[in-house]
Amino acid sequence: MRILFVEDEPPLADAFAAIAVSIGHDPDVAHDGQSALALTSANTYDAIFLDIGLPDGDGRELCRCLVGASKSK
Repeated sequence: MRILFVEDEPPLADAFAAIAVSIGHDPDVAHDGQSALALTSANTYDAIFLDIGLPDGDGRELCRCLVGASKSK
């Protein structure tokens, strides 16, 4: 399963990704909303784990953008 973790605290994001790898998943990590948007533009994910408090904006707004983008594909 391809997973994106959007988390601004690198140790926490790395821990999530390591757990995902250990159970056979293929994770990517973004530390801010802009990076997450870039990754979702270039890749398709089966699941996205999204932090609400991101350094460059509200995770809820990012979620709305991601849902809107997926509907237009």
